[in-house]
Amino acid sequence: MPVLPVSPIFLPLLLLLAFAGGCSEGPPPVDESDASDLSGEEEPMAGSSQVLYERHFAFIADDPDSLAILPWLFERWVGPESTRQRARSWVLLDSNWDTLLEDERELGTTRAPWRILPGGPIGLTVGPDDALESLFIRNGGGGVELAFLETVTEWSGTAGEVFRVGRGRASLATGSGEGFVLELNRARRNVERPRGDWKFLRSEDGTLKVFLDGVHEADDDVYPARAWTRMDGVDTHWPDVEVRATDLRPFERARRDVPAGWSFATPAEELVGELEAESVHLMALEGEGPILPVEGLFQVHGHVRKNGDEIPVFGFIMHARR
Repeated sequence: MPVLPVSPIFLPLLLLLAFAGGCSEGPPPVDESDASDLSGEEEPMAGSSQVLYERHFAFIADDPDSLAILPWLFERWVGPESTRQRARSWVLLDSNWDTLLEDERELGTTRAPWRILPGGPIGLTVGPDDALESLFIRNGGGGVELAFLETVTEWSGTAGEVFRVGRGRASLATGSGEGFVLELNRARRNVERPRGDWKFLRSEDGTLKVFLDGVHEADDDVYPARAWTRMDGVDTHWPDVEVRATDLRPFERARRDVPAGWSFATPAEELVGELEAESVHLMALEGEGPILPVEGLFQVHGHVRKNGDEIPVFGFIMHARR
């Protein structure tokens, strides 16, 4: 079920993610909504049968000052005659984002395109029923490990997406510590480049976990999202959330503004939050311009108010705008 860190000059690295009991390897249903929801400035991709499978992991340590945030993103574009996989990973240590992995390769056809396949720097182990048990980066030596300890909860979206939260332990050359791990598993048709934000937040004591998933077009600063929360062992789905990007700042390389803060609320304000960026890593992607697509990694802190209780939170945002 779900899913770290080195210095800027990477120590010999082994990144291991062990999933207790394995992670279900069944295919996620394909969300067809994006097939007719492309931006008016963008032509549909050639090959209408192409499907993007996304399998993302994010680890947030219990102590944000001592260990790390690790996002590890797997994307696979599957067409009638070919499969292309991109794997990327970064780590946040001491308020600095470092790149651990950037690997893109053609895989040919495969019978199970939703599965992560080993190759190049990526290794994995599987258990019974081909369930994924571990992932690692083959870069010689050891020193970094993340073990999945237990599943806390599982949420699913209306299109069959699955979001899992579990406990994990990160072990570094300098020490080890535990934290929460999010896994995101979904499939969408006719999407060359994902757009939108997903946010994984937690309280310091771990009693509150929040996941928000939103899609916006171009430079929309107010956009719809849905959220799931787990507080004191109770899961709640919030299908109607409005997210507002705040504190916009220029990102010159992409010639557009990006947010450095967010607020969100349900219509009756049973769930309300405000977030502020701390450490940020922005990437301008290739495009026809003059305004370029952007991806960003954000370490954030803020507060969430749920049914009147205000709780400090910290976490991670994956930001993407086409």
